[in-house]
Amino acid sequence: MTEETSLHYVNDRRARDDFIEHTLGVGAVIDIFSCDRGHTKGIEIHEVTDTGVIVIKNGVTHKVVTKLIARPEQIRKLYRENSKEPPSWLIKKAYKNNAKRYNDI
Repeated sequence: MTEETSLHYVNDRRARDDFIEHTLGVGAVIDIFSCDRGHTKGIEIHEVTDTGVIVIKNGVTHKVVTKLIARPEQIRKLYRENSKEPPSWLIKKAYKNNAKRYNDI
């Protein structure tokens, strides 16, 4: 884990991060979205990668809050909320990750 992370991430997300880093790979960022989820700590930055991972960062501190191995519908929703269409190959990747139950980690 080379990025600066939040305490929540360090305490609660270590196993998933290790799996992503050593098995799936974080991948290259293909899209970045600013998301206001009404969180008390402000907006979030969602970085979508080519391995189907969504890296969520605090929009103020830029610390990593969590990394998700996204399900197809999570990707579709994120793109839809930003008036974009997700790449079909990314949706296929998310289906493959889902079939392997990677998003359960």
